[in-house]
Amino acid sequence: MSPDADPTPDHDDEGCSGCGGRCGGATPEECRGPSPLPWLPFDRCMFFYEARMFDLDRNPEQRNLQVRVTYQHCLRLIGRQQGPLLYTTTLLPGETVQLYEFDRYRRVRSEEQRMSVHTSFRQTVSALSQSRRATSASAYFQTLTDVRARTDASVSAGGGLAGFLGGPEVNVDTSVTAETTVASGAATQTVSEQFAQFATTASQSTEAERSLVVSSFEDAEHQQTTVRTLHNANDCYATTYYVRRVNEAYEAMTRVESIEWRRDQGAWRSLDDRAGAADVMKLLERIAPDLPKVGEEVKDRRQITLPTDGTLYEAELAHCSSCEPVREARHDIELEGMRLQARKTCLEVELLALELERRRALDAAGEAAVLDVGSWPLGGSGGEAPADGDGALGHEG
Repeated sequence: MSPDADPTPDHDDEGCSGCGGRCGGATPEECRGPSPLPWLPFDRCMFFYEARMFDLDRNPEQRNLQVRVTYQHCLRLIGRQQGPLLYTTTLLPGETVQLYEFDRYRRVRSEEQRMSVHTSFRQTVSALSQSRRATSASAYFQTLTDVRARTDASVSAGGGLAGFLGGPEVNVDTSVTAETTVASGAATQTVSEQFAQFATTASQSTEAERSLVVSSFEDAEHQQTTVRTLHNANDCYATTYYVRRVNEAYEAMTRVESIEWRRDQGAWRSLDDRAGAADVMKLLERIAPDLPKVGEEVKDRRQITLPTDGTLYEAELAHCSSCEPVREARHDIELEGMRLQARKTCLEVELLALELERRRALDAAGEAAVLDVGSWPLGGSGGEAPADGDGALGHEG
């Protein structure tokens, strides 16, 4: 940029190309990229959807009437917190140690089976939801294996629980595809508590699956470990390091998304759509007090924590010194000497500033100021001013 150039930018923030630097020239309109998107707050929800079906009545002609209630479960991120303590060690003054982080999940899983924490969490919640509907005790393991074997086509990875948009079915002998009664299974409070239990169990399962081991022991597979070097640079104080896992804290909330009904495996219809079904109106009105209201929300009081792949290293300085009294006194004297030297340097800089102001005042008044700096206080050396006054500052007489 030339010295005569205007230091102000050529266009405002709205027309910025998003490069992050200061514009040195006008950017052509066709060369400008879109403005950077703002960061959203971290209180966004991780959504899960669950649909529960209830058999209302069977007449002698075996005309089956069903009601489906769809719930929206929200896990809202409320912040981060420290997880369990993985390792702790104390370093003496001047001591150095190497720590190794062993990630069993990445060492055991192959490239095709390795997934993120949130994906594993969603799949575990889906498997737990499916096992609730099955009477077989092995439903959870069968569903989880089936879901993770076909993650690219599974609805569970996208947040659908059992009974929602054809969720993954389990190949078991007996399976419950509908709830018992509306009164026992449709209450929003009941559904919210069950989902919170699934989420808590899934978070514990994810943490157990992705356990980390931090140790100072180096085994034969150290090539697959993460190495950290810790050094205590203090002369008299020991330092204790605490290694903890970082967790994300969520709060759960359940909302009734929609209520629908159908007859004889037909198309699902809204609860308000009762055209051509006068006999259905009586049944729906009879169970209306037991059905939840669309839009009803229930927040669970429990907090759900989900582990992350990150670790936190915290250092704590010891309260007591390990140096002998004479050495500790020597350190105090050296520290005090450095403080005095720093103070002296600050005063010398202030003295030079005052001298510069004095000479500028003399020059402005038309008086000659002899350039006699003597010895530079900051380490340099200066010479005496010429006797004939050639080095004087100011106007010639």
